[in-house]
Amino acid sequence: MEVEVPVGVEIHWKCPQHEFAGRVAYCVYREIGYFVGVEFAPGIRWSQTAYEPEHLLDVNQLLEAAASATAPVPATQK
Repeated sequence: MEVEVPVGVEIHWKCPQHEFAGRVAYCVYREIGYFVGVEFAPGIRWSQTAYEPEHLLDVNQLLEAAASATAPVPATQK
C-alpha cells in the first residue's frame, strides 16, 4: 500500500470474481511501501487456486531464501 492503514480497521476489497473482507492485523513500512496483514472475516476464505495476485508475498520462499543465504559454505567451495 502507498499509505499506512491502522491496525484493527475493517477493510473490504474486490477482485475479478472475488470479494474479500477482514481486519488489518499489522501494517509495517518497507522500502517500497506498507505491507498490510489481514485477518479474514468469518466465512471469508482465500484460496491460491481461486485467486493469486501478482504481488502475493510467499513467506515460504522468503524463509528458504533466508536459510540458503545464511547457510555455511562448505570448505571445498571457499
